[in-house]
Amino acid sequence: MKIAYFDCPTGIAGDMCLGALINAGVPLTYLQESLASLGIGEEYTLTVETVERCGVAATKLHVTLNVTNPPVRHLGTIESLIRGAKLPSKAEEWSLGIFRKLAVAEAAVHNATPESVHFHEVGATDALVDIVFRSPDQCGGSPNLFAGVLGFVGHWGGIYPHGGNR
Repeated sequence: MKIAYFDCPTGIAGDMCLGALINAGVPLTYLQESLASLGIGEEYTLTVETVERCGVAATKLHVTLNVTNPPVRHLGTIESLIRGAKLPSKAEEWSLGIFRKLAVAEAAVHNATPESVHFHEVGATDALVDIVFRSPDQCGGSPNLFAGVLGFVGHWGGIYPHGGNR
């Protein structure tokens, strides 16, 4: 059994998470084939490169937009894309749940209903790629289990050998 353990006390960006999964053995071609079912493939190109941050090598996934004005998406549109993709049931449930929670949060901020919210960055093409593929069932059996720690709010001290204060 392969376990992906994320120790990210301040969070992790979608491209960082996907880069880590690719580095752990999930083939880029698998990611591309899985995401093709969303029907938005013409909107983006995926590329991978090895980068170094604070002396540590990492795999970075780039989601490059191919359109200058990506479509405006509301919750219903995003839900239709996800349901139409015929993802594994857990992946669909996970993805729909994340977007629903984001819609509820946006609605609270804008005094609106979740269905009427216009997603800004979160409904963008790269967010769909990040959220849908980060579902555990979308990783092709590698890894089999995801685990991690909760993030901290605030600052705690220490200087570490690879740079940065924590």
